[in-house]
Amino acid sequence: VRLRDVGQVVDTYTEPLSLTRVDGNPAVLLLIHREPGTNIVSVADRVAAKLEGLRLKLPKEIRLIKEEDQSERIRRELATLGERAAFSLVVIFAVLWLFLRSAWSPVIILSTVLFSSLLALNAFAAAHLSVNLLTLAGLALGFGMLVDNSIVVWENIARHFAQGEPAEAAAVRGTREVVLPIVASTFTTVCVFVPFVYLTGELRIYYVPFALAVGFSLLASLVVSFTLIPTVARLALRRYGARSGRTIPAFGTSRLQELYQTALRRLIPRRSWVLVLAAAVVAVSWWVFDRYVTRGPIWSWQERTQLGVSIYLPQGTPLERADEAARKFEKLVVGRPGVERVFTRVWRERARITITFPDSVVYTAFPLILKEELTAEAARTGGVNISVYGFGPGYYRGGGSAGQFYLYVLGYNYRDVCRYADELAARLRLHPRVRNIKISGGRWWSPDHTEIVMQPLRARLAQAGLSVMDLQTQLSAYLRETLGWQQIRLGSREKGSELVSYRIKMAGHERFEVRDLANVLLRGKNGAVVRLGEVARLEERLVPREIVRQNQQYRRTVSFEFLGPWRMGNRFVKSVLATTHLPPGYKLERPSFRWGEEGEKRQIWQLIVLAILLVFMVTAGLFESLTRPFLVLLALPMALVGTFWMFYLTDTNFDRSAYIGVVLLIGIVVNNAILLVYRIGQLRAEGYQPLEAAVLGGGQRLRPILMTSTTTVVGLLPLVLFARPEQSLWYALSLATIGGLTSSTVLVLLVVPLLLSGPIRWPRVRARSRSRGEEV
Repeated sequence: VRLRDVGQVVDTYTEPLSLTRVDGNPAVLLLIHREPGTNIVSVADRVAAKLEGLRLKLPKEIRLIKEEDQSERIRRELATLGERAAFSLVVIFAVLWLFLRSAWSPVIILSTVLFSSLLALNAFAAAHLSVNLLTLAGLALGFGMLVDNSIVVWENIARHFAQGEPAEAAAVRGTREVVLPIVASTFTTVCVFVPFVYLTGELRIYYVPFALAVGFSLLASLVVSFTLIPTVARLALRRYGARSGRTIPAFGTSRLQELYQTALRRLIPRRSWVLVLAAAVVAVSWWVFDRYVTRGPIWSWQERTQLGVSIYLPQGTPLERADEAARKFEKLVVGRPGVERVFTRVWRERARITITFPDSVVYTAFPLILKEELTAEAARTGGVNISVYGFGPGYYRGGGSAGQFYLYVLGYNYRDVCRYADELAARLRLHPRVRNIKISGGRWWSPDHTEIVMQPLRARLAQAGLSVMDLQTQLSAYLRETLGWQQIRLGSREKGSELVSYRIKMAGHERFEVRDLANVLLRGKNGAVVRLGEVARLEERLVPREIVRQNQQYRRTVSFEFLGPWRMGNRFVKSVLATTHLPPGYKLERPSFRWGEEGEKRQIWQLIVLAILLVFMVTAGLFESLTRPFLVLLALPMALVGTFWMFYLTDTNFDRSAYIGVVLLIGIVVNNAILLVYRIGQLRAEGYQPLEAAVLGGGQRLRPILMTSTTTVVGLLPLVLFARPEQSLWYALSLATIGGLTSSTVLVLLVVPLLLSGPIRWPRVRARSRSRGEEV
């Protein structure tokens, strides 16, 4: 026979593996990537120019739509960074004027920012460090810290000048007195960034350039403060003194210093109670943080508000069926007011629809309403696994959301693990706020498969003259859509030929259903003809797409949505973990998808430990003592007080960026303690009694401490005031630094002078022995 007698030969295109649509229209996705080392903004500009020329040549019915442009975010960030830097400089100038009460002093001190930044940029070039968002953010974050060294030098020079010393002598002596504490305080800040070079993965990508930028700028500010400031101060003070006499109102004994010194004299006799109260404040702050502050970010895919619909169909579903399911949801959203873009990708067995919104409706109820409508439509669709998820600030910051949560059931017996997962799901269904519960074998986005199980009835097979091998052979033509991938050469070699792939399919394969399988006719060796349903049982059941083992234990994933704020859902999950009791060998745990991975946790804790160790080594070398560094390190728990309360009061998640902020705090907050400890030590070496040395040294360092802390805080304020947490990589870092520096400034000014004012007599506590009743 000829091939055309038993089949049909069709010359056509191969079936597509996927489909793409934008707003319901067919689309081709074009991805353009820049080469490493090139400027993404300039590359994007050149690509845009080429596309504009191409747009004019296309037919009218063809449109070019820019779906995503990474350079747009970088442009916005650069513009925002410049605005925040300018705002920081203005606010820092206002703070300096408030303390110094003159216009030329803040200008001189702020000039260190310019010169330090220029020196830092030269260091970038020497270190082959590119100028990008991360390094520029490091410079902007350091604006408030760049003026700290200059403030201390300037204040000490002016204090000597106000006491009657000539301008030249005041510049030399004032600078010399603060060389060691300034070098130590700068190096304590810089040294905490040294362990950053050992970071790996995403932590290294984000934070190593930031650490290098801050480190280079601080070292540059150290050079400027010891060269530019004494030189300018000598000239400025000489002219100021010749014009207006010796009185400089900014550096006289102020009312604030008098109040502070009076408070120290009154607190020193009661210092044991003050120290106990400070310890209690630290303990209460930790309790509040541990109980009420969420650690780890709210997990989301995008910073933009998006609504996603994921459709999973049974195994073997053709592309056309998946496309029909996707179009059913597209009809509900395409062209609807309030919807900006509908992006659809369809594959065999699955489809994904992404819906974006214009800025005008992001924080309205519309995204939540649309999500509920699509969820209701998914519930009415049978035979398909459909998930509807909302991502971005419109859902997690818009007043309410349905947070997605995941739990792992682990154990050594697979059937028991599946049973415990089913029991957990049944228990979760009892809660009125829980819905869309799914159980999967491994990853939450990998739902279980549906498979058809055939169990042969051997006695009936024997009666029909069939074996199990005969059954499999005769069914293969119906069960296998593709009998083989082969190629045929068309044309002669002399005139040119090509290899064309061909596939062999059974007629009607696209309409073959499960019920048709039971009616398949089988022919036995004895000539008997029977239906498959007469000699075998067919059963449809769910099976895991994959079987996952974690540390040699089987794992099942239970995912669900919680209607309500994410914080409430987080507490609910914690209560489920606390009240679920499994037999030995089985456990229920909550996975984490971002910073909480064990590798990153370990890196950050190692970073914190190394930073504390390096600060201890630097301060021990400065004071030539192993005990005084502990006084300096007391600033760390005092800083954590403000950090804990800041995250509690602002209801912000303590994510990995906040942990990096704690590392930065380790190097910053000890600076105030170093200035106090070093100055009080100098006065005691000059013959002052411990009490007077503590009071006098605290008063002399009050102004520079307040000025440096205030300028650092206001330099970070723009990153907190003008940014949303989900849109800024530095929001939590700045929040941790602001809170920690504020609390440490207040507590260090109280606690450190009290500890250095003499031996401490702890309050006696009366108690009675239970056995003998005598007083102890």
